[in-house]
Amino acid sequence: MKNNTRSPLVSTAQVKLQTGLSNTSLWRKSKNGSFPNPVYLGQKKMWYQYQIDTWLNENLRTEAPHNNLVPKNEVTA
Repeated sequence: MKNNTRSPLVSTAQVKLQTGLSNTSLWRKSKNGSFPNPVYLGQKKMWYQYQIDTWLNENLRTEAPHNNLVPKNEVTA
């Protein structure tokens, strides 16, 4: 990701609202590299808004990754 240090910083609460992820999911995804790492302002954990926007654009989809509506007898293994 590009280094855009002029991008606004957003709090964990704002990131959770934007992504729908929990604190634990944010931590887990940051650790495994599938979500931007936070930056710290004193003791406060923050994220660059452009990184969250980029992640959202890359991860939004119009269809679910699975379909629970298909009857089990129609699913091929």
